[in-house]
Parts: sequence; structure tokens; C-alpha cells
Amino acid sequence: AASIVAEAGISVEWRDCTSISADAQCQKSRHTRDLIVRLMPAVAPGTVFRGSSLQLRTAPGEMNLQLGVAVINPVTLSGEMATIFHEQVRTVARRSGIDDAELLGRALAHEIGHLLLGVRAHSRTGLMRGVWSIEELTLNRHEDWVFAPADRERLNATVAAVAP
Repeated sequence: AASIVAEAGISVEWRDCTSISADAQCQKSRHTRDLIVRLMPAVAPGTVFRGSSLQLRTAPGEMNLQLGVAVINPVTLSGEMATIFHEQVRTVARRSGIDDAELLGRALAHEIGHLLLGVRAHSRTGLMRGVWSIEELTLNRHEDWVFAPADRERLNATVAAVAP
């Protein structure tokens, strides 16, 4: 995720805030530039998301797998929190024959894109597509796993607007 976001020209500082002894920065109040991304074991069957969700296109007759979701505040249009479903990521990685850490990074970068952009919409190309396929994962074309040029421009403009 870090390399995908960095390739778009955005510097990210990661903190693990999962334990009480976590980084001292985790104990401070959240700033507008701080994003929350959580990893959950799995999505509960039948869960309906109001945020922007990332799905994997599966075989005909099979439900699309939900990899993650980003919650965007409808009033402020700011990214509130993103969630990645680890078991779904592992399932998709096994099906496509790619490393699950690589797929996890792609899903994280996608959801971070939503949080930074403050939009639920998806792009037609690049990392911000709303539905990925096993074929796209297997082909592993670089342009599928980075922010499309228009998304990069919007990301940089958005990040520049909230810079200290």
C-alpha cells in the first residue's frame, strides 16, 4: 500500500494503534490528515454497506466477494474510516495465485484513495476500479494496480489542500 500511494506522490506515515503500548502519536487527538484503516477478520454474510465498497468479480452465479469498504461522511465529504476484510483478501489471493500481502496492499491503497478523495465513486481504470477480477489479478498489469492519472491529480490536489 505504501509503495502504491508513494507512486502517486503522496507520503504516508503508518502507525499501528492496536495496543495500549502503541505509538505515543496514537494517544493524541486525531487530526484532519489522519486516516483510520482497520483490518477485520471477515465480513458478516448479508452485511450491506453504505460506504464505498471494493469487490472481486467472481464466477457466474457466485456472490461477489467484498474486500473492503470506506466510509465517507456525507456532510463534510471527508473519509472517516476504511475496513479491509482479511479472510476475503486471503481467499481471493489463493484463487488468483498471488501473494495475499500484495493483494492486501492493493486493497488498502484503494480504500485509502477513497478516504483521501472523500468520494464513494469509482474510476473506470486503475486501482480505483470498484470491481476487480481474477483475470486482472492474474495478468498483473502495472496500470491496473496504481492510481490512474486523473486520480493521481485529484489525490495530489486534495492532499495539498489539507497540508499543514
